[in-house]
Amino acid sequence: MHPENYSTFDEFVLLGIPVPNHLVIIFFYLLLLTFALSLLGNLTITVLVLVDSRLHRPMYFFLLNLSILEIAFTLSITPVTLSNLLSKTKTISFYGCITQCFLYFFLGVAEFVLLAVMSFDRYVAICDPLRYASIMSFRLCSWLVVFCCTHHIEFLDFIIAIIVLLGSLVLTTVSYISIITAVLRIPSATGKKKAFSTCGAHITVDSIYYGSAIFMYLRQSKGSSLDLKKVVSILTVVITPVLNPFIYTLRNEKVKEALRDLIKRRLHSNVHMKINK
Repeated sequence: MHPENYSTFDEFVLLGIPVPNHLVIIFFYLLLLTFALSLLGNLTITVLVLVDSRLHRPMYFFLLNLSILEIAFTLSITPVTLSNLLSKTKTISFYGCITQCFLYFFLGVAEFVLLAVMSFDRYVAICDPLRYASIMSFRLCSWLVVFCCTHHIEFLDFIIAIIVLLGSLVLTTVSYISIITAVLRIPSATGKKKAFSTCGAHITVDSIYYGSAIFMYLRQSKGSSLDLKKVVSILTVVITPVLNPFIYTLRNEKVKEALRDLIKRRLHSNVHMKINK
């Protein structure tokens, strides 16, 4: 072929989110607000788990890693989306697009595997509490987290992604079915309530993650459904990371207690500094 028959490109044009022109600014500020809340909420959980010794347990160790993944996931997508909302030339460079796609699927798959690991942690805590400390050792927890971020680098094919999604969903579902069965056998109503409250936040977060992901991957991309998938993808990238820290903090007494203590320490420190001045 002659050289003039070749063409090169170094950027993609983004079709963007189906938002009417007169609502773009409103949508921008709503997206910016949820972005800020997501970072603030997940950073708060990260700091709490790191500084409070009462939260140095497997469940909170996994929650810490989930929050870190959420922060990275949000930072990989939302800033570019915010920029393009106000830009007249809605483009992304070729290498920027490849990097963003890699981070989106890398971090997304890691979150699904981590959710399955967290369901296993709750299964051991409720169904085999006497051996929980020996089974969920720090070494095992560390290896489980590493497993979430190394083995899926090769998952570039759609079929493999579906296997990961449905496989982790099956593991999560089986774990919670076993948990519910074990809880129903508890004779005390107080014991049942406490056990269910422990898992309530996990089940809520899992439902949001898997529900939106299954919708996007299994629904055909034809006609108006493509715009609907764009909306669902925005909900997954922006709304879910915001809900995650609030669901866990509002339903978990230990996290709320740690947050109150951290705020008290900061206020006391500020008052002490002013007195010294």
